[in-house]
Amino acid sequence: MSSVVFSITIVALSLAAGQFGSRLIRIYLTSVRTKLALGLFTMTIAYCLLGLCYVEQDMSPAQVPQVAVTLAAALAMSCVFALLLFLHFVARSMIADEVIRRSASELEKSIEAMPPFEPGAVEPEPAEVLPADFDNARERSGAGAARSRGAHRRGGTARSRRSPGSRRHLPRSRCDAGAS
Repeated sequence: MSSVVFSITIVALSLAAGQFGSRLIRIYLTSVRTKLALGLFTMTIAYCLLGLCYVEQDMSPAQVPQVAVTLAAALAMSCVFALLLFLHFVARSMIADEVIRRSASELEKSIEAMPPFEPGAVEPEPAEVLPADFDNARERSGAGAARSRGAHRRGGTARSRRSPGSRRHLPRSRCDAGAS
């Protein structure tokens, strides 16, 4: 049950992250509520499997460990309650207002963590900030190489396939016609 819920939740969050950014998935994965729900589900399954080892099929009702069975039933009910709270948390975290509020609070925390601005402070030169082999690393990474490879395959320089004079003319709408 827990694996299905978490799988469906990841799919829903991935779709929502397309609109709000990957911050939504990071919030979900680092949330204490998510970790507690997953831990409770896992603990309940492990406890029930261990308790099942002690209960045999031909046991009389007097021999069944009543405390272990009662605790397993209580854990199962708490899992249902935790599942409802977890689904509420996930549904609420995908609302745009909630994403904006969390982003704003993260931004405020980041600004507070920054050192204070000193008016007389000297800004470092870009050469001091960038690594010494920055230009070499850029060339090795192939930035801009895709353009030259594509031009080489076509047998010419890197240019677009459409010539500048071949713009597609779209029909003008009534709004465009009134503006001219």
